[in-house]
Amino acid sequence: MDTLPASFDVLLLGTSLPQSILAAALALSGLTLLHVDPSPSYGSSDASLTINELLALSSRTPPYLNQLSLQVREDARSELEKRSREYALALRPMLIRSFSPLIDALTGSRLSKQCAFQLLQGLFLYSPGSPNSASSPPTGTESTTAQGTPRAIKVPASKEAVFTSPLPLLAKRKLMRFLLWAASPTVPVEDLPELQGKEDWPLVQFLQEVFGMDQEGAGALVYAVAQRVRVSDPALPGIKAIRQHLLGTGRYGPSAYLVGHYGGAGELAQLFCRMAAVRGTPYILQHAVERLELPSKGGEGVDLKLEGIDEVFRAQKVVIEPALAPEELRGEQGNGTAHCLAILEEIIVDEDENFDTALLVFPPDALGEHGVDRAVTCLWTGEGSKSTPYGRYAVYLSVPCDAGDAREAKALLEPYLKAFVQLTGKPEQEPLLACYYNFVGGGSQSGNGVEEREGVYVLSGLGEGLVDSADRAAEVAQEMFAKIVGGR
Repeated sequence: MDTLPASFDVLLLGTSLPQSILAAALALSGLTLLHVDPSPSYGSSDASLTINELLALSSRTPPYLNQLSLQVREDARSELEKRSREYALALRPMLIRSFSPLIDALTGSRLSKQCAFQLLQGLFLYSPGSPNSASSPPTGTESTTAQGTPRAIKVPASKEAVFTSPLPLLAKRKLMRFLLWAASPTVPVEDLPELQGKEDWPLVQFLQEVFGMDQEGAGALVYAVAQRVRVSDPALPGIKAIRQHLLGTGRYGPSAYLVGHYGGAGELAQLFCRMAAVRGTPYILQHAVERLELPSKGGEGVDLKLEGIDEVFRAQKVVIEPALAPEELRGEQGNGTAHCLAILEEIIVDEDENFDTALLVFPPDALGEHGVDRAVTCLWTGEGSKSTPYGRYAVYLSVPCDAGDAREAKALLEPYLKAFVQLTGKPEQEPLLACYYNFVGGGSQSGNGVEEREGVYVLSGLGEGLVDSADRAAEVAQEMFAKIVGGR
């Protein structure tokens, strides 16, 4: 390899999306960086993977994953391997709000001109059905024991969509009244009179008691629009999320969410890394850390030795991804997030329209004793997102793990994958591939990066949901930039 300087201002371990955003910002500020990742490709935990790269995880599980279980349909293996490079699959899928810190980072850096997105085309709430196929989907306030025909209920997630929805007139009026109230940009959410003294109420309760919503309407707003996870999630942050959703609808089209092409976060991480590289940042991939010597208390500087490289690199400061940090520096990282990544042949959840890219949310307890007491998200992407070939869909199921639930990712999410397949228009299909895993430490938002010693930083987790993780990626990078540059 070319000779590199022996000393740098900042050492970055890991090329995940927040680290990549941080690298670009630090490089533009004039600092000298060394960016290292033991992974073979840019993006680290946010990398976009081909089929063959995904299959390789079974023999080489990265440190940010555990409980990995990979199943491939035998009659599909040859096709999947042959068309491997036509897939760009995300281990940590993200939905990006039209108005969000990540969009601000892309537009502010002018990288938005180099990336492409697809609008989320549909938003659905799962209903387990009832004996007469007319019951409301659960909001989590009761257990689900009803039997009947499950269905996906399309959520009218904007004021315009309410007018064309098949909702009864009274339900439309209640929903429109709430949306107009929540969207008002002139009054901060904290100051809304109807919310005073009720900020900590569960959002479900607030919608039902203050705005007279029924269970179906409240469930759609809480779990599909606000992207809340638990029945107990409070009203104030939920209303803020709904307002952000409403303000984002129309910025780029009739949806509040964007899905990145080529796997999403992995493609964006590469763009930010490329910007840092143009500014002179060297990158070293696929070399594990042999030795990382941190400063003792009161000391300065960090020494790094990589396997297969003779040089020892020194930096004044180091920023480390949680999964790559020494055990004593990791701190509290939460319970993680359970994921399922599956490949299906057909998805038709709406008789009137075929959605290439859409989101279905299972409310808490939607599958009764077979499910969980948290909302489970099911995002699918097709060829329009440049992540799969024609006639194939990538399906991403995810749910925050709970300390009181010892089940592994497969046990948690396999019932939800089966329930989703029943809605696809081809209920007898078996996934071509199903990969279950737990994303380590994804649930913690405590702290904005933990400074354990002088000049040593460990990034915090990115939150629990599809939307929160995208927002937090940019926020964590911004907060860490302020710490590093502010301490120069």
